[in-house]
Amino acid sequence: MKLTVDNVSVSIASKKIVEHISLQVNDNQFVGLIGPNGCGKSTLLKSISK
Repeated sequence: MKLTVDNVSVSIASKKIVEHISLQVNDNQFVGLIGPNGCGKSTLLKSISK
């Protein structure tokens, strides 16, 4: 299965949390999402899963 995300942006209460994110994950790839606390990692994953 291939996952493609194109130009995702998320705002909460008029505050931009994630802006213009694109990515592609192909079959048999392992991807890690890293970054400091509060940078939008969980918000990005939640928006992709919905």
